[in-house]
Amino acid sequence: EVGDFTGIALRRAAARGVRRVAFVGMVGKIAKLAAGVMMTHFHRSQVDGELLAEAARQAGAPAPVVAAATETATARHFFEVCDAAGVTGPLVELCRRAARACADHAGGALDVSVTMVDFDGERVVATAGCGRAG
Repeated sequence: EVGDFTGIALRRAAARGVRRVAFVGMVGKIAKLAAGVMMTHFHRSQVDGELLAEAARQAGAPAPVVAAATETATARHFFEVCDAAGVTGPLVELCRRAARACADHAGGALDVSVTMVDFDGERVVATAGCGRAG
């Protein structure tokens, strides 16, 4: 449990010799991590709609899903659009980008996996990871 202080937790884990980190969260936090925002408190950072759209395009999502990414102010709405359309590719891409950003933030010292769960915390909807650099 790192709450809003993901960046600090990652650096401290790496400094103490931890080699693997698993981050489990909901779309809002994961979208912020994917954008490289390691202080994720909702008052301090906003979700980047263009990042959501980029992830949707890269995953080959249908046009309404891509459009929803930039037409919404919340990652939750984007998640709901993906979920209703049965499209998980953009969510997996967000997890992949978040894992890479977290690993990079820790200087490449960590294997990072990122898993997205639904808003009840009961269903895994996407997961991705990246290995240590070098």
